[in-house]
Amino acid sequence: MAESLNHYTMKRLFSLLSILFVSIPFIVGQTPLPLHPDLIKGEMDNGFTYYILKNEMPRDIVSIRLVTKVGSILEEEHERGVAHFVEHMAFNGTENFPGNSLIDYLETKGVTFGRDLNAFVSFEQTVYMMDVRSDDPVMLDSIFLILEDWTGRLVFDPDEVADEIGVISAEYRGRLGANDRMMNKTFPVEFMGSMYAERLPIGKLEVIESMERETLVEFYRKWYRPELMALVVVGDVDTEFIESEIQRRFAFLSSPEDAPERRQEQLPLETGVAAVVATDAEATSTRARLFYRHERENINTVENYRTSVLRSLFTNMMRERLSDYTRLADPPFNFAFSSYGPSIGNIDVFSNTVVMAPDKVAEAISVAALENRRAQLHGFTESELNTARASITTNLE
Repeated sequence: MAESLNHYTMKRLFSLLSILFVSIPFIVGQTPLPLHPDLIKGEMDNGFTYYILKNEMPRDIVSIRLVTKVGSILEEEHERGVAHFVEHMAFNGTENFPGNSLIDYLETKGVTFGRDLNAFVSFEQTVYMMDVRSDDPVMLDSIFLILEDWTGRLVFDPDEVADEIGVISAEYRGRLGANDRMMNKTFPVEFMGSMYAERLPIGKLEVIESMERETLVEFYRKWYRPELMALVVVGDVDTEFIESEIQRRFAFLSSPEDAPERRQEQLPLETGVAAVVATDAEATSTRARLFYRHERENINTVENYRTSVLRSLFTNMMRERLSDYTRLADPPFNFAFSSYGPSIGNIDVFSNTVVMAPDKVAEAISVAALENRRAQLHGFTESELNTARASITTNLE
């Protein structure tokens, strides 16, 4: 089940929380959150951004993330699944590492594909990830060469494209289980009024099976642009050397003159209350999710950060309240979880998830909704707040 609560109601809820949490020191809110004092952040003339932070633990290890603001939300109807396909092709041939030689080379250096080397695609981004040794200059040079190739030198060899169609098609079919079938029913409600419900990163099977090299090349050319990329390097490295390498190696990138504007998909906020029921004969559990969405508040000022702390406390206390029910002799649900944070597009979401017996659906949803309402009207006790504060403090430490 899905339920939405309007922005005004959520603002009232936060007003109550703010009164409750007066013990948290208040800092005037328009002060930008400072960056880590040792963080090196730079933006090159072509728009390519980088972040470098020295971290000596664990020794001789560096974590690298190439982040692109390229996801399935950018796909046209005839491209559904292309962002995911391009990510696969990054491991199937670049100018300097043809075929599977990229993976083969890294495995000779002790880098395991899937564990130390991987990537993922979401609605909004594609992220390439490497955790490698930093004490081998030759290997580090090769790593940067790989990163160069990913940003602008994929080759999309026709034979490799044909082979990968089979791989991705099998991956697609492997996801055709009960959860995915039900998700296809709930997404149109959860993301109503937006393109997100129509742009699942896995794409459409008919598009994947008829994929042509030219479609991949065009998508890559349009969206893999320096102003939509950032490189994050954190580890036991010489930061000055890393910065000089980045500036030298990624200066070749440029955007095409006809580059389209990146789509900024927005979800409508005033949707009222909506619900959906999805069933499947192969479902292994019965669960319900209540979610309340409102406009996103980016965590970029001191006051925004204070709000994020309030949310953490709030979520922790709600989670504990719902967990108390699971300890009853005849509980309305067997498991409960609450979360609060950014979702997709322009929204933040607070949600409750409960897992229950099939004959207790109505009771479980009623209890969760009632606890949300009770917190909104009456807040929490000092004891609940102290417990949540101690839990979060422990996690921070």
